[in-house]
Amino acid sequence: MLKLWLKTFGKEFYKQHAGLLLIIFYLLFGWMQSGGIFNYVLSILLTLCSSFTALLGFCFFLSLYGLKCLVFISQKLSALDYTFVNISCSAKKKTQLKNWLGLYCILLFPALLFAVLILITSLYYHYYWSAIIISSCVILLLGGLTLYTFRKVNYGFKPFQSLSANWLTVKKPYWTWTIHYVLKKQILMFVICKVLSFIVFTGIIWMFADSGNDIRVYLIALLASVIAHSTLIAAVLRFERSSLAFLNSLPIGQCAKLLNNILFLVLLFAPEFILYSIKASLSVIGAASAFLFSIVTLLTLRMSLYILGDNMDSYLKFIFCFFLAGMFAILTNQYLILSLILLICNMAYHSYLFYRSKL
Repeated sequence: MLKLWLKTFGKEFYKQHAGLLLIIFYLLFGWMQSGGIFNYVLSILLTLCSSFTALLGFCFFLSLYGLKCLVFISQKLSALDYTFVNISCSAKKKTQLKNWLGLYCILLFPALLFAVLILITSLYYHYYWSAIIISSCVILLLGGLTLYTFRKVNYGFKPFQSLSANWLTVKKPYWTWTIHYVLKKQILMFVICKVLSFIVFTGIIWMFADSGNDIRVYLIALLASVIAHSTLIAAVLRFERSSLAFLNSLPIGQCAKLLNNILFLVLLFAPEFILYSIKASLSVIGAASAFLFSIVTLLTLRMSLYILGDNMDSYLKFIFCFFLAGMFAILTNQYLILSLILLICNMAYHSYLFYRSKL
């Protein structure tokens, strides 16, 4: 049964999240030279072992990753294509728990591998409290995920009554449907993307703190923050294709649809731009250029999925190439020209997408 779970849940999970995991790995370790990566990783492990705050932060992110896996499994269990999972209820309780535990170990493998390294480092350097904390966190997380999934599969038929407020009616215009979807269905992914974005943004600024108030440093940080939202953008576009395809037949103008997409991206990236405005004391022209660059790069990631047809492997390759092209444009001070070119390309393709294609 575990092999079936891995071929269905595990394969689909890594297919959807491989891009985000590889981007995180590249941002953490890709810029390091091969000769100094061991000392770099060891310094991170020692920091986590010796600092109680840093260790709690890692446990928090480990819990977020575990909740992301739980949300993914729960969504699949609610889908019609995964009704075969109910057959597993006929197996023994011990067998079911062992299979779900094995599945979560595979899904959490990248984070668990780092947790094991923290545990080994803590024991070797005599940080026994750190070893107890990380061990307890891993055991509680895996145990909680396993028990919750077991109960959902075996006892999910029991009705659950929730409080409803029928007297409260809130109108939701069509341009707010994607925002409502993110806040209701993808809140965990939204939080993870935001936390990762803030960490990457502040980390890049901290690494280049000796460069002064150079706008290129902030643009690189914004570009990394945009890449951190790639998975969320893919999920939103998948929702629009499956649930909002009827909008193409409504009498909504081309400009209105494009402005709707831009407004959603502006609201999505507003926290990062507020942080950027606080960190950097730039002119109005510099702030406007950075804002245009951020929104256009987000719009480019969104539109690339239309062209690639939701192919995550091609999407990951595009993100990598796009990140390199953006870095080159920033370092050569050609980011404004790149922004204008991408904006024109996106507007032209947006017109083709909604008025000439069959999508």
